[in-house]
Amino acid sequence: MSNDNSEGGNNHKTGYKFGDISRSLGKAFGDKVKELTGKEEYQFGDLSRWADTKVKDQLNEVTGKDDYEFGDLSRWIDSRVKDKVNDMTGKWHYSNDPFI
Repeated sequence: MSNDNSEGGNNHKTGYKFGDISRSLGKAFGDKVKELTGKEEYQFGDLSRWADTKVKDQLNEVTGKDDYEFGDLSRWIDSRVKDKVNDMTGKWHYSNDPFI
């Protein structure tokens, strides 16, 4: 079975070629990433950098900080948990020492 379209002497091949689906999906992915990032050309890693920035912006909004530093979310959660424990126990300072 041949993909040869020899009508009128034209030897142009038509139909599916190996990799067509991958190229189509890659182009669709690149187009979506360009739309998200606002960049004109897709480069490998653009989606990761875009997601990293978005996550850090949201963390800064939650923590009230201007710039994200590693551990900010953990410290923020720790602080909130200790505040709740203080509220529940009526203490003004959290301590894991049972004698304080």
